[in-house]
Amino acid sequence: MFRFRLERVLRHRQRQVDARSRDVADAERVLRQAEAAVQEAREAIAVQNEAAARQRSGPVDVSGLQRDLAWQDTLHRELENTLERADRAREDLAAARARLEAAWRDREVLEKLRERQREEWRREEARRQQREIDEVASIRAALGAGPEGAVDGRPGDETRQT
Repeated sequence: MFRFRLERVLRHRQRQVDARSRDVADAERVLRQAEAAVQEAREAIAVQNEAAARQRSGPVDVSGLQRDLAWQDTLHRELENTLERADRAREDLAAARARLEAAWRDREVLEKLRERQREEWRREEARRQQREIDEVASIRAALGAGPEGAVDGRPGDETRQT
């Protein structure tokens, strides 16, 4: 029976691939959340701009304009922060994917080694079986047994020898 000596290492590498896959999934989730926050911030700015445009059509309220400008400034800073978070999330996702690829390569190296060793074991097993068959055939030939079980070429009792 074939036994791969590095099976524990291979299982460990598989666990690493699984963990890196979860890291990638988490990074993708964080990126989706950051992109959603960017979209929400942009929508909030658009709503604020529409409200400010409606207020301009009437009498000018200086304190209202100052509040609107301050609020827009806050919204733009929030948008910048969410854009930075989204950029960091993209970088984190790229790094997580790179770690996943490295873990896959490490695991694949061991899997290829296991397959080469298994194939070598199969070839060695076939050679061993062929040696056993050859040994049995040479013993039969040395004893003079023919193909039908005759001893010394004479038909009859296979256990009889003269």
